[in-house]
Amino acid sequence: MKRLIFSYTTMCILCTLLFPCVVKAQDCGGEKPTWATASYKRTLDNSYLEVVVASGQDEDEVREKARVEIEKRRRLTVGEQDAAIKSGHIAEYWECNTTNVTGYFL
Repeated sequence: MKRLIFSYTTMCILCTLLFPCVVKAQDCGGEKPTWATASYKRTLDNSYLEVVVASGQDEDEVREKARVEIEKRRRLTVGEQDAAIKSGHIAEYWECNTTNVTGYFL
């Protein structure tokens, strides 16, 4: 159990160092990070990183859609519908236009 906690903590610290920039919705645009593509995926020793893209009318709607998609993908990966979900996002990038907001969540 201590190894699992240590591994998870190490992964979070590593990811924070690799992807330190979190862009807020009010700061839409800017230079798009290299990871902000729907096809980005990277496998690590005990976990993996992938990008979830969601669009909506506002930041809250986009975040909720992304959360649901993250949980859905994790359940499919684990193979259990009632699996405890420990997934989340560590970085985000936002694009805005006149009709909607799109969030990229790593």
